[in-house]
Amino acid sequence: MLDIGNKNSQRLVMYLLGELSAEERRDIEQQYFQNDKLFQELLSIESDLIDDYLNDDLSADERRKFESQVLSTPQGRRKVESSRALLSAISEDAPKVVQRGTNEEQDSWWQFLWHPVKTRAWRFATVILLFAGGTGWLVVENFRLRSQLGVARTTSRQNEQEVLRLQEQVTTAQHQRQQDETVLRSSIEKLNEELQRARTDRENAIEVARQKESQLRENLRQTESSTAIATYTFPFNPVRGTSEQTDPLTISKGQKTVTFQIELGPTSIPTFHVSLQTVEGNEVWGNIKKARRTRASNSITVGLPATVFTSQHYVLILTPSPPNGQTESFAEYSFRVVRK
Repeated sequence: MLDIGNKNSQRLVMYLLGELSAEERRDIEQQYFQNDKLFQELLSIESDLIDDYLNDDLSADERRKFESQVLSTPQGRRKVESSRALLSAISEDAPKVVQRGTNEEQDSWWQFLWHPVKTRAWRFATVILLFAGGTGWLVVENFRLRSQLGVARTTSRQNEQEVLRLQEQVTTAQHQRQQDETVLRSSIEKLNEELQRARTDRENAIEVARQKESQLRENLRQTESSTAIATYTFPFNPVRGTSEQTDPLTISKGQKTVTFQIELGPTSIPTFHVSLQTVEGNEVWGNIKKARRTRASNSITVGLPATVFTSQHYVLILTPSPPNGQTESFAEYSFRVVRK
């Protein structure tokens, strides 16, 4: 029967039956790997546990756990089969000894071999040989298991180192990714700022261009307006009669209005009848105009449509209005019109 009187033996039995946690199992394995005495005790308890299993001395729960833990490995099955063979050999020797001991007529070597006294010695020797063989096998198995455990521990350490290396690589990759994302976000923000500045500059440039275009159009309009008027000045003529103008009135194609600036000199006449006539005496245009008085002189400004003129000679006649008994003209100007 298995003796589990002390606490350490109970813990080893629990280890063999798989009743300990993974951490507790690692702790025991670490101890018996470093302590030969503990390992020998473990082997002894394992051997007793196998005998109890083969002799049906285990409870149903312990038997189930034994089969789950020990018989689930090739090493455990070999140990159980070796013990089973040993117990079977011992149990089969007893009836054979009795049968051969009662046959007194046999004088052969087998009779001597199975003599009751000698049979007990032979059985004891057989047990010793089997025990020695089993012990040798256990030593070899112990060495093999230790070697496997050493390889497993080395592999475990290598795996742990590989896991740490992979974790470091993952951490480094994550850190690099965070840096890349930070740089990318910064670049995107800068690009957005530059794009916003470009949009603002574009809007400002469009507004400036619109203002310049508006100014240019206004200047063009003023220029066209000024160039669309043909101005002709008649100087004051102190001598009565027709004054012949030497320079012609040139009307360009785009000019729509002709402005006459007539200098009157000193006079008290407030208004005049202005008449534009051909040299044949036909009036082309006529109207009453008020004289504009200044300290230095008096003048009249007359605006006529350019369409009334053709390329010929004209006479501009100023007559006081109302006549007040004066029938003679105040001034007459003869000039030539040239249209282009």
